[in-house]
Amino acid sequence: MWWLSRDVSLAAGNHVDVLAATSTDTSWRFKETKKSGLTGTGGIGFTIGSSKTSHDRREAGTTQSQSASTIGSTAGNVSITAGKQAHISGSDVIANRDISITGDSVVVDPGHDRRTVDEKFEQKKSGLTVALSGTVGSAINNAVTSAQETKESSDSRLKALQATKTALSGVQAGQAATMASATGDPNATGVSLSLTTQKSKSQQHSESDTVSGSTLNAGNNLSVVATGKNRGDNRGDIVIAGSQLKAGGNTSLDAANDILLSGAANTQKTTGRNSSSGGGVGVSIGAGKGAGISAFASVNAAKGREKGNGTEWTETTTDSGKTVTINSGRDTVLNGAQVNGNRIIADVGHDLLISSQQDTSKYDSKQTSVAAGGSFTFGSMTGSGYIAASRDKMKSRFDSVAEQTGMFAGDGGFDITVGKHTQLDGAVIASTATPDKNHLDTGTLGFSDLHNEADYKVSHSGISLSGGGSFGDKFQGNMPGGMISAGGHSGHAEGTTQAAVADGTITIRDRDNQKQNLANLSRDPAHANDSISPIFDKEKEQRRLQTVGLISDIGSQVADIARTQGELNALKAAKEATSETLPANATEKQRQEYLAKLRDTQAYRNEMAKYGTGSEIQRGIQAATAALQGLAGGNLAGALAGASAPELAHLLKSTEKDPAVNAIAHAILGGAVAAMQGNNAAAGAAGAATGELAARAIAGMLYPGVKQSDLSEEQKQTISTLATVSAGLAGGLTGNSTASAAVGAQSGKNAVENNSLSAGWNNILPSGTQDYGQAVASWNQYAQDNNLTPEQVQEGMNRIAIGEGPSWGTTYKVHPVVQAGGDVSFIRGYTLSGTIDDNHISANQGDIYSIGAHGGASIGLSFGPYFPGLINSNDNDYSINGGFGVGAVGLSTGKDGVSFTFGFGPSWGWSATEIKGVDVNGTSTSEVYRYDFK
Repeated sequence: MWWLSRDVSLAAGNHVDVLAATSTDTSWRFKETKKSGLTGTGGIGFTIGSSKTSHDRREAGTTQSQSASTIGSTAGNVSITAGKQAHISGSDVIANRDISITGDSVVVDPGHDRRTVDEKFEQKKSGLTVALSGTVGSAINNAVTSAQETKESSDSRLKALQATKTALSGVQAGQAATMASATGDPNATGVSLSLTTQKSKSQQHSESDTVSGSTLNAGNNLSVVATGKNRGDNRGDIVIAGSQLKAGGNTSLDAANDILLSGAANTQKTTGRNSSSGGGVGVSIGAGKGAGISAFASVNAAKGREKGNGTEWTETTTDSGKTVTINSGRDTVLNGAQVNGNRIIADVGHDLLISSQQDTSKYDSKQTSVAAGGSFTFGSMTGSGYIAASRDKMKSRFDSVAEQTGMFAGDGGFDITVGKHTQLDGAVIASTATPDKNHLDTGTLGFSDLHNEADYKVSHSGISLSGGGSFGDKFQGNMPGGMISAGGHSGHAEGTTQAAVADGTITIRDRDNQKQNLANLSRDPAHANDSISPIFDKEKEQRRLQTVGLISDIGSQVADIARTQGELNALKAAKEATSETLPANATEKQRQEYLAKLRDTQAYRNEMAKYGTGSEIQRGIQAATAALQGLAGGNLAGALAGASAPELAHLLKSTEKDPAVNAIAHAILGGAVAAMQGNNAAAGAAGAATGELAARAIAGMLYPGVKQSDLSEEQKQTISTLATVSAGLAGGLTGNSTASAAVGAQSGKNAVENNSLSAGWNNILPSGTQDYGQAVASWNQYAQDNNLTPEQVQEGMNRIAIGEGPSWGTTYKVHPVVQAGGDVSFIRGYTLSGTIDDNHISANQGDIYSIGAHGGASIGLSFGPYFPGLINSNDNDYSINGGFGVGAVGLSTGKDGVSFTFGFGPSWGWSATEIKGVDVNGTSTSEVYRYDFK
């Protein structure tokens, strides 16, 4: 730093560099914590195990803003002369009087503060957990855990919602105890013992570059000259970036070649990834007399990623109290720069190019999670399962001019002469002088506007399906049920930064090459910059998505409470209407038979109709939940549409006599509601129609001959769940996204629960159609059991079609299945797999033609085969199998029909396979070993 009271002069035959010093710093912090022994579970219980957490943070940076160089004179002049380049970087030149900088070339640029941060978190824990189980025990656990989450929430709105969820969890726990007493369930309260493991990892990388511009500040006149006499870098050029030139008098920029005044970029970049996975297996023992032992298992996985970057420009500014003079032998370029003076005089040898720079930012993030589990109780020989999945997405984009580039003259006006072309891109030549003082003389003139725009969209979609009850210490509700949550928010803003020239004289010398009509050029620079401000707030939108998810959870809890209360009231009414009682020392089989008789009474059905699926109470809960989700997402139209959808679906039962018309009506409603909510209308329509038709098909397959009015609440929820999945698949295929799948699922669920299951379908489908479907199902089962040939099967089908067909038994063709194995091949290969279902255990192998590789083990359900003869092939069968980490799906087709399987368990890869001469029976291989349980 040089400060003198007289003149300061720096001269060098080669270079003169006035630079900021660079400070470098690095840091590394690592912390690892290991624990073992006894720990809490968050609920009522304890875990014996170990855990390890680690935090690794590495930071490095360079800083120049705190160590700028300064050359100054408090009472005189400052002169810098270089035979080659004069370079001022991140530093200041200050004079009370004049500043003169001369060189073969002159570069004035900013200093940089650059920083990178890498951060990584990892956590692993495993152990043996002892906790309360059963519907009562796990419900209590759930209430305690929910209360802990309420304490941890910092946002007042989220805390209030979490408190509501906690209160409802307490109600569910109380209902669980009442239900256990009413049904005599010996497994309602128990103790679970489970082996669990969980791990999570997150890492984030960020980079930033912040500029600190140089300053040339003269009390009187400022002169910058690039002579171009030597052959150095940028010879004859003046290059000024992200810096400020100030003069109380005149400013002169004189370059033998080019003058470039530009902005300097402040940049930020962020990338991040996170993942988690875990699971557990265990047993639960009921505390009641005659209680059974339950086995349960669960898996979960989640992953996410984010990416963001942004650029803000620091403009170059030239401010002069009197006249600014610009002379360039070739081009003068202003890109992110402002020239201000009472009068502006420019003489450009070649082109004058003036353009504005837009600040930009982009952000994109996605979080997905899936969890599934199942349990089986020995003694009652009953099982249940649940699956839940969710996805959150945020995406934003912002592009806008903050400070418009241009030449801004005062009352002295401007006099600009350009040798060839003048181009204005979202930039202006402005003046506060009278038009007679403003002159632009150029060969040709071009101009364009810049479009400023900001958009963002955030969305949450989730689905949870459950058979009710408990899975170890995890409570999923007292009754079977499902909930789809879909919500989000979006925003848009736009403006235009125009090119403009103040009123005055514009002279075009080369009229033959003038491309644009000057009548279209704005002459109003004062209002040319319609810039916009950022509209996306990441933290705010994250809280919004959390709110939508909590509202969905609360809606699901309220619906479960209503159905549970209906079940309690209905059982009470049934007991009062019948003389049968449960023996004191009843077996589990006797208890189940007793409950089945109670649920088969008219008194039970009448009472359950007030609370169950499709009832006024359930429609009200759906409407309230949809409205609150819409309002939480800031979407009033969506709130109104979601709230009205259940009632509108119920009203559409007037079309029930014609199933085609009914499906079309629901397609229209689903599409309209989706459109009002800002979602994919086609996905909504497809989901509504598919759900409506799927409900009828599923009911005919699973409960043939049962009237809708005779369906139990559990049966209704089964139909609703499967139809919702079908509707979601239809919506996803139509809209080609998981968000469209959620829209389709919600539309289908609405159509099924508030029309089919409340209005009935036995009067919708013609009786002949129902009879035919049941006969076909019976014949297919008989043909399979008796190994009939395809010709014999077809003959039976022909006889059924004309009313002569036989009917032996019924079949649902839905079986639990455990599968393990894999295949790998390109063109020709070998496959080996094993299968366990409720009928048999088998090992299978095959000579296959396939592409791909797939392997894993899973537990799930097998459907089919259905539609024998659909694929006309007596020799070959085909299959497609895929694994997605925590689960697997498979599709097989051949002469026996079409089969579909899905399950949960470790599974990866995909394969497409052709197998010769093998029957389809849930898999596509030939059996080398088989043992039948029955």
